[in-house]
Amino acid sequence: MSKEETGGLRLIEGGRPLMSDDAPRFVRVTERNERGWVHFDFAVGTPDMFVELVLPEAAFEQFCEVNNVTHMTEEQSQLVDEEVVRWRYGEEGQKHKRGNQSQQDQRDD
Repeated sequence: MSKEETGGLRLIEGGRPLMSDDAPRFVRVTERNERGWVHFDFAVGTPDMFVELVLPEAAFEQFCEVNNVTHMTEEQSQLVDEEVVRWRYGEEGQKHKRGNQSQQDQRDD
C-alpha cells in the first residue's frame, strides 16, 4: 500500500507498529490494585487526549518500554486534570470544582 492509501501512516512492519511521526507518548498511572493490575492513561502527542487502559504489571512495564513513554509528573497530571474539567464542564464547572476543593481543604485542616 502507498502512503496515500494509508492516510500517510506506516503500517505494522516487523511486528512493531510504526507511526507517521515521532510524537511523544505519555503515561499516567491512576491506580495499582492488590491483584497486580495497573490502571493508567496513555496519550500520544499531547497528554490531555488519552485513553484509559488496564494491564498486568509485567505487561505494563513492557508496554512502557516498547512505546518509549514519558511518565507524567504530579504537576503535569494536575494540568491535565484541570484541562479535562475545563472541557467537560466549561469555565463554570472549573469555578465550582475549585470552590469544592477549597471547602474540602478547609475541612482537612
